[in-house]
Amino acid sequence: MKRFEGKNIVITGCNRGIGRVMSEAFCAEGGSVIACVRTLSDHMLSDFQNMERKYGTRVYPVKMDLSSEESIREGLREIASMKLPIDVLVNNAGIEHGALLMFTKMSDIRNVFQINFFAQVQITQYIAKLMSAKKKGSIIMMSSVLGLDAAAGTTAYGASKAAIVSFTRTAAAELAGMGIRVNAIAPNVVDTDMGHKMDERTLNALLANTDLQRIAKPEEIANVALFLGSDESGYITGQVLRVDGGLR
Repeated sequence: MKRFEGKNIVITGCNRGIGRVMSEAFCAEGGSVIACVRTLSDHMLSDFQNMERKYGTRVYPVKMDLSSEESIREGLREIASMKLPIDVLVNNAGIEHGALLMFTKMSDIRNVFQINFFAQVQITQYIAKLMSAKKKGSIIMMSSVLGLDAAAGTTAYGASKAAIVSFTRTAAAELAGMGIRVNAIAPNVVDTDMGHKMDERTLNALLANTDLQRIAKPEEIANVALFLGSDESGYITGQVLRVDGGLR
């Protein structure tokens, strides 16, 4: 039996990068994916339909713009209307931002925090209520090594990911009584469009201090999400798993 057969997984940011790879990874393990995306295109819908045919599971696309609280509410209401038990939530969506402190606009910080932190809290609050009905669930947050280790040029992004670390530990303590586990993944740079937007100085500094001397593959992050979402990690909560290639 596949690890997620008969289970439903909500994933944000499914249109590309890590989220796209995670969606297929959970489908390959028998799960049905509620794929949250900012916009829907014919190409994306076709991609989801191909996943359904390939793995014999379901993919439910839901529009959700994380920069808008109302759009998030509408998307969450649509998820609730499906009346599906939610087993796993992966708060994957996020945006990058690189600038030195003296060149970072307050408006940019607010925008980064809205998408990388406030939206994650809003989604978690709602989905945790749905999970509480069956007294079991796994919530996976996406942090970053830049939320754990300081680096020049990451004022907004690094702080938003550090907030995710604190939120993960707090939510894990509060939701444990409901049978809900909460953990975070903290990757190094990943081979995605977002990863390649990192400024060259920060990227080179990270790679120079990474034992494996390469950036991560999206599949390597997805595999960690599969583990954290499954019963194999049933005694793990409140943890931040570094997936950093040996970053020193």
